[in-house]
Amino acid sequence: MKYYLIYSEDCSRCKELLSAVKRNDLVKIPLQKGFFLLKIFNLSSVPVLIEKGEKTWIIYPDLEDMQKILLGEGKKINKECNNETQGGVCVLP
Repeated sequence: MKYYLIYSEDCSRCKELLSAVKRNDLVKIPLQKGFFLLKIFNLSSVPVLIEKGEKTWIIYPDLEDMQKILLGEGKKINKECNNETQGGVCVLP
């Protein structure tokens, strides 16, 4: 399995998640390059985690799901965000 994380450099949640992740199989995609994917899937916030399996793709827009996958069970980052928030993620303009 391979993981892709679409993030924004202006999002404090994204920065905190990226600094906490210690995985080699995570491809980091800046919002400028991944914006079209978010629009295709009608997603309006970052971070977004995409899991690519052998035959399937799974999209995780929920911060708690991302934390379980990337950080392990029971580990969490602070949910507060300096921008507008929706469940601990930063809403896109």
